[in-house]
Amino acid sequence: MEPVLRSEFFCRATTRCDSSAIHELVIDGDRAALHRTSRLRNRGTGETISIDVCDFFRFRDGLVVEFSEYPDFAALQRLDGPPAR
Repeated sequence: MEPVLRSEFFCRATTRCDSSAIHELVIDGDRAALHRTSRLRNRGTGETISIDVCDFFRFRDGLVVEFSEYPDFAALQRLDGPPAR
């Protein structure tokens, strides 16, 4: 099992995605790149924030075989609060 970053785990546990808007989708053979903005809500405080996310996919036989996601971690940090010390 791969380690999960504190802010990534915290985000999963405390936020919910209200909506996403796709800005650009680029497909080249078996690969795709997606740029989107997602609106997240902190489940505890109700605060919302929009963050940019870039996703990268690779397909084989119609299935996703690789997936990488790169959210704006600085924006997530502002929504989640300062890291625990």
